[in-house]
Amino acid sequence: MDWSSPPFYPLTPQSSQIPFSEWITLLTLCLAPIIAHIAAGVPQPTYLNPRSDHHQHKPAWHNHLPHYNPISILHRYAAITDRRIRCLPGSWSPALMAASNALFWTESHGWDGSEAVASSCVAHLMHAPKRAHASLLSWESVKTAVVTLQGVQVVWLFAAGFAGRERLPSFAVDMIAFPVAVLGILRVWPACWLTDDYAFGGGVHGGARACVDAATVSAAEGGLDDWFRAGQDERGKLLKGVDGPFRGSGYWPSRVFRVVFILPLVGLLPVGVLTALPGPWHRTGRMSMTAYLGALLSTVNLLVAVGIYAYYAARGGCRSTVIPCISKAWYKVLTALFWIAWFGLAVVSAIETRRTPCGKYSTAREHMDAYHCPGTEFEVLSFVGTCQGVLGKSIGLYNVST
Repeated sequence: MDWSSPPFYPLTPQSSQIPFSEWITLLTLCLAPIIAHIAAGVPQPTYLNPRSDHHQHKPAWHNHLPHYNPISILHRYAAITDRRIRCLPGSWSPALMAASNALFWTESHGWDGSEAVASSCVAHLMHAPKRAHASLLSWESVKTAVVTLQGVQVVWLFAAGFAGRERLPSFAVDMIAFPVAVLGILRVWPACWLTDDYAFGGGVHGGARACVDAATVSAAEGGLDDWFRAGQDERGKLLKGVDGPFRGSGYWPSRVFRVVFILPLVGLLPVGVLTALPGPWHRTGRMSMTAYLGALLSTVNLLVAVGIYAYYAARGGCRSTVIPCISKAWYKVLTALFWIAWFGLAVVSAIETRRTPCGKYSTAREHMDAYHCPGTEFEVLSFVGTCQGVLGKSIGLYNVST
């Protein structure tokens, strides 16, 4: 491939021959990984209302938006695992596991997943799981199995493709969510300590008052995201004045975990960068615009995710299950841009998706059918030269050497 030429073709409409019934199937396959990832990674919020007027000030829609950012979900997975690692021996309990999984909202301080609030709210738990680990037959375990298998499927498809055992998948509309699906593998880390089997007393009784007081201490001492704009790290003050059964973020097993957790995403970066750049490694020729935009979007998202995670993991660890920048306007805009870009990619993919003669869906041009449909009658054997292949209609000229 010429380094000076772009590694993709212009937008090519190819989907006019796909019937409506097949579109339903394609869109279902497109949305399934996204829905599964969000359903598994975003917990229902617990609203803490200490006032006696029974009026709850629930968050506006834009305050909910950042929870649907894959970066927020990954941070939550890392924080729950890290909290379990740093918990003092004999201190981890069903109540503490429930408080670590909960997503607290307070009217005065917004979202809070700090250790201070978790430790203070344990005493006000109305319903707790039976064990200090996830049950094999629980709904959370089912969600873990679903998203993990989705991630394993993606890794297997691409690993087998790069190894030459399988054909690399084409980014048709049914596969554009694969970069999100692969993140499900990281849910394996906290799988043993994920639960939704809990309920807190978030009303006007003593429970909410105590939890909100803890949130006040947490916010005043850097427990939320105020320290993000500070000139120095203040996370060491998080539990000052609050009894918490956790070691500090300097605990060596915690440090090792925070590095190991992000390594799979770091390992995917070269793949995304090489795919998005022109070069001789594009053995199958130029990509469709869908494949190129998918690789570019995935690479940018990986860079942002690794950068944000590394910043917080290095400066203060993962001491809050809520990402510290959750309330920042820039993070809300970033989340909105992510979903707008993904929707745009879905539209481009829908325009370019077509069905190949062997029944697979692809956004590649027709001359790639021989690659995606091996073993069909248009494969050429023992021939050197130039031929014109015909598969339903002319698919252009090929230089073949076998």
